[in-house]
Amino acid sequence: MRITQEKEKRMKLFKLFTFDSAHFLPKYLGKCKNMHGHTYKLEVGIEGDIEKTGFIMDFVDVKKAIQTVVIDRYDHKLLNEFFDNPTAEIMAKSMFKELDEHFIKENKGKRMGVLRLWETPTSYVEIDNGDI
Repeated sequence: MRITQEKEKRMKLFKLFTFDSAHFLPKYLGKCKNMHGHTYKLEVGIEGDIEKTGFIMDFVDVKKAIQTVVIDRYDHKLLNEFFDNPTAEIMAKSMFKELDEHFIKENKGKRMGVLRLWETPTSYVEIDNGDI
């Protein structure tokens, strides 16, 4: 049986990224008040309709956007230069908003569906378009 492309409901595509950054948490009373680093894992879900091409969005375009908006800005940087209190929650909220604005403007209405920011291999925060 051959599958034909029909008008589909909105879907999400996901792509993973990593970047390394340092930070300290000035409002925290434990050892994380001292400068330390993480290899962050960023999971981005883009929401949209399947286009005539068969894609929601080209993975190459997703990669370019994340590289510009997140990786080039935060990789191998001190996050306290960008955030007063660089918790994963505060960072994820900011990244989500900036990426959503980017995708709406540059990719004809595509929206952020979900963003997960992993601070360690076992700990992450998640924000989706219902949270903003």
